Amino acid sequence: MTRLLYLEDFDITTCEAFVQRVETFEGRDVVVLDQTCFYPKGGGQDFDIGIIKGDAGTFDVEAVFFIDGEVKHIGAFESKPFQPGDEVSGYVAKERRKLNSRLHSAGHTIDMAVRKMDLHWHPEKGAHYPYMSFVEYSGEIPEAERDHLKEKLEETVNQLIKKGSTNSIAFLTTEEMVARGAILPPEIPANKPARAVIYDDFVVPCGGTHVDDISQIGQITITKLKKKDGHIRVSYLVV
Repeated sequence: MTRLLYLEDFDITTCEAFVQRVETFEGRDVVVLDQTCFYPKGGGQDFDIGIIKGDAGTFDVEAVFFIDGEVKHIGAFESKPFQPGDEVSGYVAKERRKLNSRLHSAGHTIDMAVRKMDLHWHPEKGAHYPYMSFVEYSGEIPEAERDHLKEKLEETVNQLIKKGSTNSIAFLTTEEMVARGAILPPEIPANKPARAVIYDDFVVPCGGTHVDDISQIGQITITKLKKKDGHIRVSYLVV
């Protein structure tokens, strides 16, 4: 299993690793390392991109996926392929990582605002991409109150961002997470360590990348509050 270094450090964008093997998939090169700082697509968050450098040359990382306990770095070699056992260095594209982390953390900060407003919405899923960002809940919202709630939610979430937070990482059992007030997603992946990210005292079971203080998110604009078939979708932008 690939060691997931990004689970242990909010800010990690470089790492040293050893090549486990090099393979191909649908005509593209694939590099598997013993450990990685690259985030693989999942949990509603996009993958990191960047480069991996070794004595043989450079590998351009164009996509990253987590499959059967391994992180697959997919891309192309600029020169000679790596060999198993080669020591290499990974470099994540920092601006893309920063944006993805801000978008992801924004979704959790909306969860914080929903709880602060005592709306009794139960979180279901989210997407945190530059072209599409939303969090979805089960619950009720009276049609007559929709516009007011949209404005109040945006106001509350930006108040939280302005205040800031101290975020930390903890590896907890699901029972410990629930005891600390966390709402567990329908399925916590069994093939990854059970990590919680704690925004002050708000516990989030999550394996994605995050800012270490929500003041780093910037301002959130709630673009749409939509209810359909018992689901409430909160769409947002980060600026």
